[in-house]
Amino acid sequence: MRNAETYYWEFDGNLVAEQTFDGRYAYLHYFEFWISKATTVTYRSHAPDLHLCYPIEIGEQPLIMHDELLDIKLTLNQNRASYLYLAVADFHVELPIGHYIVRGITLDAGLFRPNIARSFEFVMPLVQAKRAGKSISMQSVDFLIGTLTKYELDAIFQNLNPKVLDNEHILIRHQIYLIKLSRLKIMMGDGSINTPITIIKHVREILRLIIDQYGNKALIGDLAESVQVDRSRLYKLHKEYYHCSLSTYRNELLVERILREYHHFHNNLSGLAYELNFAGLSELNRFFKKMKGQSLAQYQKN
Repeated sequence: MRNAETYYWEFDGNLVAEQTFDGRYAYLHYFEFWISKATTVTYRSHAPDLHLCYPIEIGEQPLIMHDELLDIKLTLNQNRASYLYLAVADFHVELPIGHYIVRGITLDAGLFRPNIARSFEFVMPLVQAKRAGKSISMQSVDFLIGTLTKYELDAIFQNLNPKVLDNEHILIRHQIYLIKLSRLKIMMGDGSINTPITIIKHVREILRLIIDQYGNKALIGDLAESVQVDRSRLYKLHKEYYHCSLSTYRNELLVERILREYHHFHNNLSGLAYELNFAGLSELNRFFKKMKGQSLAQYQKN
């Protein structure tokens, strides 16, 4: 985290760095390990909590969190994220030789309200365990940490600043995006998204999500890499099933978002350009005129 204090430890030639951020709606943590001699460290969970865990860099061997009392093992694999429910317990974390980076967010289980439970079945057993304060820790199915996820993690960890007031807005917006993205990633990996039409429908859903989050910064190249489908194949499938290019659909989604946000920024179009990640009002107007045949100012008059 760019603005957080960093704490360092050294033991038996091994190095550990830790950063944390305690927010009202989430608690963020960052751990980095440089292990030259395989070791085991003890981690104590003081309260039953729901975590979204991102092992960004791990060697050939996974990290193992072992609750010896209940004989439970939680496995963290490189570039595979998962939800964890950690009960009140002592965990022994096995650290093989290597370099490890683990980012995590302690989530508010209240985000998963009953009316959305069906869409998040993969995490609901952990949410229910958190609400009941159960003594048995649990782990969800894991999912790929791709380009979109890494970009989002960088955004949230770099933008938080304990010296300003708008951190809670940043936290809630980014963690909701990560939760929604995790759902789409898990759907992509569970085998149900396996035909050309289901793949391209799923890609369109992810594209809508990243347009809503990043506006003009949403790039098809990042999308293709994140879902691990060749970009040329995505273009071909989209043209075949929807009779227009994926770029055209991306731009149509961006126009939709401009028009949704317009009513909040109609007296501050430069602010609208900034909100949607255009370089400035002139770039926003050029894009809008290309798509709709008139500038935003002309649209405003009409």
